[in-house]
Formats: sequence, structure tokens, C-alpha cells
Amino acid sequence: VATAVFAFEDNTVDKERGHTQFTKREYSTHMYTHVRDDVIGGSKDDLDCSEEGTECTLSQLKMHFGCSANERAIHDQKTWQYLRQTYHDIVGPERSTIGLPHRPFNGFSVPYYVDKSPGRGRGLFAAKDIPKGGLVWTAVRTAEFEDAETYRTFLLTIPGDLACDVMMWAYVSYGSEADEEGKDNDDEEDDEEDEDDEDESTLKIMVDLDECSFCNDGGDKRRNMDWDSEAAALYPNDSELRVFAVEDVKEGDELLCNYSGFFQKDKWTVFGL
Repeated sequence: VATAVFAFEDNTVDKERGHTQFTKREYSTHMYTHVRDDVIGGSKDDLDCSEEGTECTLSQLKMHFGCSANERAIHDQKTWQYLRQTYHDIVGPERSTIGLPHRPFNGFSVPYYVDKSPGRGRGLFAAKDIPKGGLVWTAVRTAEFEDAETYRTFLLTIPGDLACDVMMWAYVSYGSEADEEGKDNDDEEDDEEDEDDEDESTLKIMVDLDECSFCNDGGDKRRNMDWDSEAAALYPNDSELRVFAVEDVKEGDELLCNYSGFFQKDKWTVFGL
């Protein structure tokens, strides 16, 4: 299986640049077989989620799209740009949370590549050493959906294989306005209480429309990139979520996130999904 790095128009492989700016518009899509992401299951049935007024649940949407294939693409930049543009068109520029969709940047501040991760499917890897405390990624391409109807519309607008991927990647979390409100409260003793009392009206369906969606879960013990309050203090006037290396990361190491740090796993029911 070939390593899935980013191939440019001249067919040279570039693992040295940080991929925050792209100078070429043509990229290669790398596929591999016998690769399995988290099971998303489901099979087609008679339910047509595309019918107007049909409020399908996540399980029904997975059945509708037949999300059972074990071969998943490592997407090229054209695909990410397509997803961003489609999201932007559906929610409108006033509600979009990803900036200008056509601009060739993503959230990464370090060189990286995507490859097969044993037992996990696709994975995200460091293309250079990253020191502890180094900024890895910023949520500048994270799409937020305010309601289930808009999220369903997005899924039903894009090709089925991409819809299956989006459903694997999407999560429910408190939106950007909740983050900004939390930063206005300087009483650290109230942090835990504030977290318990967060308003469900600020919950959003979210999906990272860049390669951070390939970041696998390392949990509390194995994650090597996460939110870091001390490192984040270097950006006091910036409301964007930033993720830092929580230990020294070596070139070739898989970058592992901590899903429990942002994923509200019991909150999908708020959206009726």
C-alpha cells in the first residue's frame, strides 16, 4: 500500500511544507483497499431520505446511503474544497464558520500526511518532529450546523460516499459562541459548574472540513495533541479553537486526538438524530 501523501501536479511528493497554503490546484487522490474506519454499518432499505419532509435519523441516513463499504478514500484538496463550498452555499455566508471556501488553506500549522493506520483505517501522521507545546491545528475549517434539517440537506447534496464519511466524522459540541462566552468568565473556580450548566441551545453539529477529520482517538492516555490552556494563552484575543502537541511528537508518529475533550456523545438526541 502506497503512503498517501500529497502529490502535486508535477507528480513530486511534498512532505516538507505545512500545507496551510497550496500553490497547485491539482492533487492526486490515493485509495487503498482492505482499510476499515470505525464501523458505520447499515444497508439500503425502502426508506427514501431524499423525499421532502422525511426526517431521517442517523441510522436511517446510513441505510439510505448504504454506508457499509470498507474501502475509503483519502481525499484530495479538490474534494475538501468542494465540501467547504457546498457547506458555505447551504448555510449562507452569514452562518458559515469556515471563512472563504475557495481559499487554499486548512487548519494545520505543521507538516503532516495521511496514511493507513493499522486497525484504524485512515490516520494522520507527523511529517516532521513537533515539539511539546507546538501549535498543530486550528479550527478555521470546522463547519457548524445549527439544526438537523440543514445537516441533512448537506448530506443529501453531496455524493453518498462523502456523506458516509461526513457521518463518521461529525460530532455534537458547543458552538463557537459558547466558547467566546466562556472566555469572558475569568473565575476558574466556576469552570466545572459552567460546563455542567452550558446551554443546549449553543450545541451544534460540527465536522472538520480538512484532514483533521482523519485524526483517530487516542483517549486521555494516548493522545498526543489536545487543547492546552497554557499554550492557548499565547492567543488571548483569538476565539478559534487551537490544538497543541501535548508531548514531543516524532516524524512518522500518528497524531492522536482526544475525542472526549470536545465530543458530546449523548447530545445527538437534541437534534432528533
